[in-house]
Amino acid sequence: MQSLIVFSQFRWDFALRRPQHLMTRLARDFRVFYFEEPVYDPRGAWLEIRVPAPNVHVCRPHTRITERGFADAQMPVLAELLENLISSHDLGTPVVWLYTPWALPLLQRLDAKTIIYDCIEEPAATGEAARELEAREHSLLKLADLVFTGGPSLYRHKQALHANVHSLPSSVDKEHFAAVGPGCTPSAGPNAPSHSSPCLGGTPSSS
Repeated sequence: MQSLIVFSQFRWDFALRRPQHLMTRLARDFRVFYFEEPVYDPRGAWLEIRVPAPNVHVCRPHTRITERGFADAQMPVLAELLENLISSHDLGTPVVWLYTPWALPLLQRLDAKTIIYDCIEEPAATGEAARELEAREHSLLKLADLVFTGGPSLYRHKQALHANVHSLPSSVDKEHFAAVGPGCTPSAGPNAPSHSSPCLGGTPSSS
């Protein structure tokens, strides 16, 4: 089965959103390895791996380094953990899926079959980090075979920067919410008026 490595700034267990929707479905045809940002651990470097869904391996790096995210200071340790993951699970030439340009240096350790950049939201940073982030995204767009965006404004922006951009707006995970069961009406909160029929709600997105 083909392998898929995902580099993401979104914690798998923080909230059910686009990465979980897509990766649990792609796991029907791929071995998915969801590589998160590192967490601080005074014990040293190791890779926590758990399997929250069939064929989905959530990989959480632990390091002694205090800088957060896919910081440059983290890269040597993350690269070693990634190489160990590749060899121990025989990942071969994986499809690589990035949610953040910050993880770009880790691509050097991979013989990627296909590179996908999924831009859910416009990458943001301040000061010198903003310039570095812009440069990394520019480099990622040069390498990417396929780019997805999270909404129409992002699509228009990235379309001018890449030849193969597709709008992929977030949506409702029907299978997940169907698990509530037929005829069930979720509670809207202690101060909400009672209803005899289901209520729908959502949050708007400007991207």
